[in-house]
Amino acid sequence: MGWRLRENAVVYALTFIQSWADRIVPVVVLTELVRWTCSNGAR
Repeated sequence: MGWRLRENAVVYALTFIQSWADRIVPVVVLTELVRWTCSNGAR
């Protein structure tokens, strides 16, 4: 019973992280791109 519960918790956590990554990754990439463009334009 214990390991089954833990396995489900891991699957749930991975699903949760995946759903967040789908939202966060594009934002982070865009932010880095904007910052990189700004720093290059400043020089």
